[in-house]
Amino acid sequence: MNSARSSSSNKRRLAAEVQRRVGIEVDVQSLFDVQVKRIHEYKRQLLNLLYVVTRYHQLRANPDAYACRARCSSQASRRRVT
Repeated sequence: MNSARSSSSNKRRLAAEVQRRVGIEVDVQSLFDVQVKRIHEYKRQLLNLLYVVTRYHQLRANPDAYACRARCSSQASRRRVT
């Protein structure tokens, strides 16, 4: 399977999972920007959150100025070693 087909397939799977879990329909033609990691008080994570809020306000002010983008963030669980 080539990279473009694989990427498209993965985007469809992720969009279906988002729809199933949170009820939000995601356009699979949009740019997907996904961050999954353990949550810490890191500057990078705070900057990513501020970027999302800034983009939201910019999009609300001028909806036609931006390409469609889906941004997902999730917390990864820490595995316990026993």
